[in-house]
Amino acid sequence: MDENLRKLRQRLLDIFAQCGVMVEETALECDCDLREYVVDSIQFISTIVEIENQLDIELTDEMLQFDSLASFYAFSINIFEILSNNLIEKDNCLFYKN
Repeated sequence: MDENLRKLRQRLLDIFAQCGVMVEETALECDCDLREYVVDSIQFISTIVEIENQLDIELTDEMLQFDSLASFYAFSINIFEILSNNLIEKDNCLFYKN
């Protein structure tokens, strides 16, 4: 697994934990269904908002659906792609697009 993706997955687990969604650390190495850890819709929305705030991104409409959490791997790949699409390279440095 790409090291940047692994770091993102750890960051996501940290954000989930901050929102009271306690996902097992084994989720870093294997896939899991995050829906099993979210207790209600308020916790789901709070977690999504916190992800958007901490990562400074806007999730797609599809990712705002509860079923987007069916696969932690797919969820993290989608966020990784959003982050990657917001980067540009200039003079061998990466910057966020404005």
